[in-house]
Amino acid sequence: MNHNRNVFSIYTSELASSFGSGMAFIGVNWYLFEKTSSSAVVGYYMMTFVFSALIALPFSGTMADRHNKKIILLWCHFIRAFSFLLFFAVNVFYDNSLYAVFVIAIASGAGWAFYMPASRALIKECLSPEKYTQSNSILEIALQCGNFFSAAVCGYLLAHYGFQLISILNILVFVLSFIAILPVEPQTSSISEKTENTWAQIREGLAFQFSNRRLFLLGLALFIPFSVTIASNAVLPEYISDHLSLGSIEFGFAEMLYGIGALLSGFIIAAFAKLALKESVLTNGFFMCSVSVLSVLALTRSVGLLWLCYALFGISSSAIRIVISSQSMKVIPSVVYGRVFSTWMMASMVIQIALIWLVTNLVEMYGSPTGYLLLSFTTFVAFVVYGVYLITQEKLSDSAKPSY
Repeated sequence: MNHNRNVFSIYTSELASSFGSGMAFIGVNWYLFEKTSSSAVVGYYMMTFVFSALIALPFSGTMADRHNKKIILLWCHFIRAFSFLLFFAVNVFYDNSLYAVFVIAIASGAGWAFYMPASRALIKECLSPEKYTQSNSILEIALQCGNFFSAAVCGYLLAHYGFQLISILNILVFVLSFIAILPVEPQTSSISEKTENTWAQIREGLAFQFSNRRLFLLGLALFIPFSVTIASNAVLPEYISDHLSLGSIEFGFAEMLYGIGALLSGFIIAAFAKLALKESVLTNGFFMCSVSVLSVLALTRSVGLLWLCYALFGISSSAIRIVISSQSMKVIPSVVYGRVFSTWMMASMVIQIALIWLVTNLVEMYGSPTGYLLLSFTTFVAFVVYGVYLITQEKLSDSAKPSY
């Protein structure tokens, strides 16, 4: 009964949080592009998000391993809600100051950096290993339900009511996320009992990762496609506005189709898990699907193909994340999971900074189709990295003592 309550609370919180994050991401990107007509400004916002996360990440994994993960999540929801309240207040009193948006970028970046290791480590504490794939699929369904509904309403709300209303809704959903996570009581705790200071814990985590370097390839295979998804949000506004001559409603609809595809991926992977199909075969297929659809986007002006490609992009990129996340839970010991995950996220942030900078400059100089070509090539690199990991794979036991 306690297990069911934990799962329900985590998924409800994830659903509400992803709805708010999705509205914020879509809304801010379009708001900035509409105000400035510049993909570069959208890129600056995204890089502010990334730099904020990058600064927080060295400490987030250690905190997740050493402290109560539920408390960390509660603070993350509070800070994100407060950032939107601050943005709303600044805009009311200072006539839509554009710079206030970057407060959201800083709070969201740091909040995400602390949220991800803590939430994934909390899920690992609440589940048994045989349920990792199924539960990650359900988690992805909850996450993408939030993204789907946010994309479904965001374009309409932007066109008719503006970003102010989205700010108010974000405050409410992050408060709901806060309330939803309160009842969670993990069945086991992996909080480190060691008394070393934070820097010693960081060094210890790095020592484990250095001794198991092949795991870093798995992290790259997980987070490069995620970085591609993030960077695609710097390409889509100009692709919709200039390449296809459409507006915010179509922009929101494209994001909604991505969400539908990502939502379907959870059901697809859950079905495949019951069939006991080899995870590596599935993942390789989804990698090639993602590479293909991003290439098609660069070569077409068809609105119908845009809709189809974004749905398939959602399926493939989310399926990759589900399967590799499950693999990571099976091979990384709980006692260092937060630190390993935060290191992967730091690498992801560096990749995102480089990718966003490259893609926004390419889009500014040569148009949005070249941006999608770069994203397709980057996904192919992740496919190669995953192949190298499979070749050199050495499985770790979750119950084994880490080698430092």
